[in-house]
Amino acid sequence: RRSSALVARPKVFVLPPSLAHAKFVSIPSLFIGSHHFVAESLWESWTVQEREAALIWAHQAHAQHHLILRLIFPAEVRTIDRNALLLMQQPLHLIPMLEKAAMDAPTDRSFWATGLGLLGPSWWSAWPKLADRTAWISKFLSDALSDRA
Repeated sequence: RRSSALVARPKVFVLPPSLAHAKFVSIPSLFIGSHHFVAESLWESWTVQEREAALIWAHQAHAQHHLILRLIFPAEVRTIDRNALLLMQQPLHLIPMLEKAAMDAPTDRSFWATGLGLLGPSWWSAWPKLADRTAWISKFLSDALSDRA
């Protein structure tokens, strides 16, 4: 059992519009928790549950892929989405969180760290389109609910 003082906690930095080149960038750290840089407008638009969904998703992205690999190569986004959904207390908040992140998000590689965000793309490849991701997430959730019934 770990001491609570040793558990790494995420740190969220809300950036004003003048500093926010991307809506959401997450960088892991080995010792002091991950660092999440979020545009102020996006942070304020998210509900508490959507903020939690973003942090859980980012944690799963760090667990699944090394920082450099996510920047350069395509992430296994469905695996990250699935793992995050399984950990969330309220998984229905993943889709609106992603949709809000997609509003006014760069659609190209104009910002060098887009592979460290929620939507991609990595340097050499695109991530799945948001509509495809949300359709897959909805199907995953409906299948999980039908299995419980």
